[in-house]
Formats: sequence, structure tokens, C-alpha cells
Amino acid sequence: MGQHETRIAGLHFSDARPAVGEEITIAGYLQWYDRKAKSWMPAEHKKVSLYVDSVKVAEATTDHSGRFEFRQSFGIGEHGIEVRFDGIPGYEASQASRKIKVITAHQKERVRKLVRSAVIIGVLLIFVFMVLSIFFVR
Repeated sequence: MGQHETRIAGLHFSDARPAVGEEITIAGYLQWYDRKAKSWMPAEHKKVSLYVDSVKVAEATTDHSGRFEFRQSFGIGEHGIEVRFDGIPGYEASQASRKIKVITAHQKERVRKLVRSAVIIGVLLIFVFMVLSIFFVR
């Protein structure tokens, strides 16, 4: 029958800029391509591995929907994250990678304050434009 093509889809982080030591979730889906149905199907109960800066740090098994999940914390700086499926008879190997930037707790708090301020300013600007538009329509 041959090898099924596989892919790691939807690789994402619960927080793309975590603070040092903050545990985040890294998740995604392992899928295989069904040539007959011409669609991607979940690869159930398959082992995937998590690599941080080219070092294997964890393994997980996909569930019935092909979903995998890792919980991981990091040291400061930018890190390369890679999830690999090494392949098994009937299924080709695949991998997906992303970068993550880890900051200090102080930097994270500053970012939160900036975002909060930007949201407040945005809401105020919308309010001002609404009032002005009502004034100019009359």
C-alpha cells in the first residue's frame, strides 16, 4: 500500500512570550493524508517528540483526534522549538518548528501595562470619534 504522508499541523504556544520559568502549553496535531478521501486524517496514538534548541526534552502520544500537548518552561532568550514524528512502518516522518522568545518577569509586566494602556487609549479614541461624528452629523 505504501507510505502515508504525514504532517504536524497547527503547532502553537499558549503564550508566545512567556516569562522565564513560566510553564506554557505547546500543542498541535499529527495528521496523515488519505489519498482515497483526498483529506488529512488524525494520526491516532502515535508518538511525537519535543526538541528545544535541538535537544529532545519530552515525548507525547497523540489522542483520538491526532492532538498532542507538551507542558514546558524555558530559560531567558530565543529558543527553537521543534516537534517531530519519526515515522513508523506505513507512515512517513514529519516535523514542524517555531521560535519562542522568553523574557524576564519584569519585561512581561511592562508589556502587560503597555497593552492595557493601548486598549484604554483605543477605547477613548473610539468614544471621541463617535462623539465627534454625532456632532458633525447634526
